[in-house]
Amino acid sequence: MTVSDEDLIGFLFDLHAPDERAALAARLARDPELAARFDELRDTVSPLVAERADEPASRCGR
Repeated sequence: MTVSDEDLIGFLFDLHAPDERAALAARLARDPELAARFDELRDTVSPLVAERADEPASRCGR
């Protein structure tokens, strides 16, 4: 079974059901290549999330 970037991003933002999250966490723990992909996505997204959190609400479209 291939894990998509969308699945990894969902894991990052805690969007999966608990059983799906647990299954993906187990895969990440035993698959170093998948864990590296996850780390890369997390490192890419983290600055964007932090930047958006710092913006005033009016600039975020809220």
